[in-house]
Amino acid sequence: DKTLGKDHPYYSSNTISMAKLYWSMGEIAKAKSFYEVVSAASFERINKIFQFTSEAEKDAYIKNINGTSDEYLSFFYKELNKEDATQPLLVSLRNRTLILSSTQQLRSIIYMRSDSNLLKKFDTWTSQKQKLGQLYVNAEGTTADEIKTLEEKANVLEKELSRSSNNFKAAQQKAVDWKLLQQSLKPGEAAIEFMDFRYNDGARWTDSTFYVAILLRKETRPKMIHLFEKKELDDFIGSNATVSEMYAQNRSRKVNNRNLFELVWKPLEKELNGIKKIYFAPAGKLHQLAFSALPISASESLIDRYQLVQLNTTYSLTSSTTNQKGFNDRVKIYGGIIYDEDVDVGRQNTSTSLNTTSETDLAFPTDNTRGKNWTYLPGTQKEINAIKKLADAKKIKVDLSEGIKATEESFKILNGKSSPGFLHIATHGFFFPDPKEDKRSEFQKSFDKSGVAFKQSDNPLMRSGLLFAGANNTWQGKPLGRAEDGFLTAYEVASLYLPNTKLVVLSACETALGDVQGSEGVYGLQRSFKMAGVQHLIMSLWKVPDNETAEFMQEFYKKYFGGKDVNVAFRESQTLMRNRYKDEPVKWAAWILVQ
Repeated sequence: DKTLGKDHPYYSSNTISMAKLYWSMGEIAKAKSFYEVVSAASFERINKIFQFTSEAEKDAYIKNINGTSDEYLSFFYKELNKEDATQPLLVSLRNRTLILSSTQQLRSIIYMRSDSNLLKKFDTWTSQKQKLGQLYVNAEGTTADEIKTLEEKANVLEKELSRSSNNFKAAQQKAVDWKLLQQSLKPGEAAIEFMDFRYNDGARWTDSTFYVAILLRKETRPKMIHLFEKKELDDFIGSNATVSEMYAQNRSRKVNNRNLFELVWKPLEKELNGIKKIYFAPAGKLHQLAFSALPISASESLIDRYQLVQLNTTYSLTSSTTNQKGFNDRVKIYGGIIYDEDVDVGRQNTSTSLNTTSETDLAFPTDNTRGKNWTYLPGTQKEINAIKKLADAKKIKVDLSEGIKATEESFKILNGKSSPGFLHIATHGFFFPDPKEDKRSEFQKSFDKSGVAFKQSDNPLMRSGLLFAGANNTWQGKPLGRAEDGFLTAYEVASLYLPNTKLVVLSACETALGDVQGSEGVYGLQRSFKMAGVQHLIMSLWKVPDNETAEFMQEFYKKYFGGKDVNVAFRESQTLMRNRYKDEPVKWAAWILVQ
């Protein structure tokens, strides 16, 4: 390293080669030393590269080096003592949501510095990203070259913003230290970092992807615990698994004589004696699971045994952000939205077809189509009226947008310092799977003309979003007659900044879903709202019936507006719903709170 320096690309590749060589020779201690050196050097290099690159460039770089982390985790898994998983924990804490964290920090710094030139540049970049989001849906009158030029301009501007904020950012950065995480835990608490990695047996890459958990308690060093292979979870889920099959206590599905709890959680149980509260960060397909509903026995689910707090990364426990009790912020609420342009609610098609038992009981989306149009949801009007009534009783200021006034434009003006303290959106949500994984024939696809711009996009943030007034026009390929199209995509949310918003509740179908991309987690609405600076998100994993959605929301707001911490209000409300619908997880388990 004296010749080339640790920042030279050859340094990493040569160090990895040495680690592999010693591993193949059976000299495990030397291999371990080289792997740890390259892991630390890789993280340092990432921090430097992230100071002057755009998000797209960061993403490309992370994908390029993911194999190094997988190889090191494979080495540790096969050769080392899993009772001391300090290094794998550091790998997870360093790598998890790197791009997301960098973006959050960048926006925070821009607003904290109050530099008018920097803010103007940020606003210009935001406008460019919003314009691109519109062009990706409807590029009529715009050539591909013009779109590419705008993409390049936005990319250049983003890199300038990164460089402009770099000096201030460097002063804020601290080395990741797992002991700080341990010190943040109280007696009776544990942190779990779930990890998935492609397995290398030392001679070759296998076709296996392993899932493990790194468990950290207050009083012990971190431990690595093997859970399962990815194909075991794939076999368990199946393409048409229902919520009842996955989570119902008395009839949960079994594969190879194991139910979902036994596959995912039971290996951890012997390490959790005396633990009451668990902070956890999912990985891979675990993002799609309702942990609170994992069926332990005919009378017990995981929610009955532990207080579960889902995080993007458990290292967030080391930050100084605290949950605020009480509620005195401005509330913005959307619901009762009319999706057809210039149609009053009395004449808009109404339907509960998206909330029938057979469809809501599907645990995972099975296709990428929703039909020719989106129907009015009368339950959302009742829902927001009930929330407003609860807020009024506590003298909490509410700004309500409903019917044709619930426009995408009205949402986007919340950007920046005008962002509300709390945001509730009751509407249709959508998530379309990667078009490359669409198993339908070209002939079948030819009949599916609606929403093609969303369904066929390579960008996962364009395939996830929320509907606002007039969205059916866009869905059917008709001009809406105004700048916004009624479809608020995750891509558009990601270019906003909501610094004052402590909580967003997405009362819509499948808002927690998205493409899962390595250590960055779910690329969908939850990522976008986190990029926008939101502290807490309540979302759903599957379609929830209208009545039970309204029940849950009313219970939650009674407690939250009454002054309870958001985590406490959420847990108590979900527990109440679980007791009310004990063997009907479809009615209570879909909601997750992520912070």
